[in-house]
Amino acid sequence: MRYEHFGISTVEAIAQGCIPIVHNSGGQKEIVPFRELRFDDKIEAVEIIRSLRKKDNSEMRSKLQENIKKFSEKNYKQNILGLIKL
Repeated sequence: MRYEHFGISTVEAIAQGCIPIVHNSGGQKEIVPFRELRFDDKIEAVEIIRSLRKKDNSEMRSKLQENIKKFSEKNYKQNILGLIKL
């Protein structure tokens, strides 16, 4: 969805090993930091999907899973505690 604030379903999908193709707007840009996985229109989305089908995506999958760690409960608690200590 365009300009979605934060897509928890996208984070959950990445955690399970999926490689999401997301709209290039809103919170999705933070969840999926790789431009090659974001689209601006339907034609671009189709092109991205076709491109991904032709290659090994294990490195991309690993990078996405590493990126979503910043949204973990543990990280959230540490950030909140850091703000409280200020």
